[in-house]
Amino acid sequence: MRLPDVSPRSQRPALYPNFQEVSSAKASELAQAAEDLASRMTATLEEFQRRKEESDHIHDLLITRVERAAERILVLEYRIAEMEDDFEANQSELKFLRIQLQALEAQCAQYIPHNEDPELTESILNWKVDWEDIDKRSKARRKKCKMSVTNLSDSQKVVDGS
Repeated sequence: MRLPDVSPRSQRPALYPNFQEVSSAKASELAQAAEDLASRMTATLEEFQRRKEESDHIHDLLITRVERAAERILVLEYRIAEMEDDFEANQSELKFLRIQLQALEAQCAQYIPHNEDPELTESILNWKVDWEDIDKRSKARRKKCKMSVTNLSDSQKVVDGS
């Protein structure tokens, strides 16, 4: 195997054909500009690092808040489920009592002529009025709860930007 001939140094092309001799004043000016640029870049880098640390801190705070909010939502959902169960039990109990009252009225109707015992008639009427009042209040509470939950979810959508 044969190596290519090496030409003398004078015949070789210049590595930097456009290289010109730079005066010492120009070199000093370029060095100063490079140092200024390096110091500005260092300051910018430090500012970016501070901003990143601040951003990370804010991110951590937001994550903590979201986790707490999620826990609070779970607790509230559990409470709502308990309250709904209580409500259903109360409604069931009220219906049972109403049925019992109707059964008593039917049983007593044979033995006591209508309006014969004014105290019994008044008690029955009072019970009916009380039951209607309780029923209306529970329906109003339920409607109010549904509206407040709807308003809360609507306001949460506005806050979230949805």
